[in-house]
Amino acid sequence: MRLTTPNYGYNRLISVTHEDIAAGDYIALAEAKLWLRVDHDEEDSLIQELLGDAIAQAETIMGRSLIEKTYTAIWASFSAEVPVPFAPIDEIISVHRINQGEEVEITGYYVIADRLRFETVYGDSHPYYQQGLKVVYTAKADSVPVKTAIKQMLLTNYEDRQDNADSIMEVPSNSRKKLMRFRRYA
Repeated sequence: MRLTTPNYGYNRLISVTHEDIAAGDYIALAEAKLWLRVDHDEEDSLIQELLGDAIAQAETIMGRSLIEKTYTAIWASFSAEVPVPFAPIDEIISVHRINQGEEVEITGYYVIADRLRFETVYGDSHPYYQQGLKVVYTAKADSVPVKTAIKQMLLTNYEDRQDNADSIMEVPSNSRKKLMRFRRYA
């Protein structure tokens, strides 16, 4: 049975996981150390960890990928047009609908900017919007100019490292303002 995809407007994103595939850093360790005015090597691992946390927080705030990654996004339900988190999309690896725990590949889709648009669905009796969706894709590095905001986050968290011993990083308000200018609303 061939069903035309209804557009009920329900896109319930459950989870997004990723793995880094790009070699190299968004901000090099030497550049971060220069910004922090640190000239010794004893704290390189701490600086690298804080830098990674700052980049991850910036990506979360903006909804953009700053480093090339492979993402797996899962929706509990979806409509005919689904915004994909952490764009820009480089390549769609696989698209599956999830029907009662079983994954069935979908081939009738196309990409418009940072959204998937579905043409038709091949299924049985379940309405399309009540089925889950699993998309595996690579997102390329977005070229938004936010290095200064990330460096400010890094500097603030490096200076407050004693207060942040529990790995609770604060995003300074000036950095948040700079990042929010580039926020994607999906």
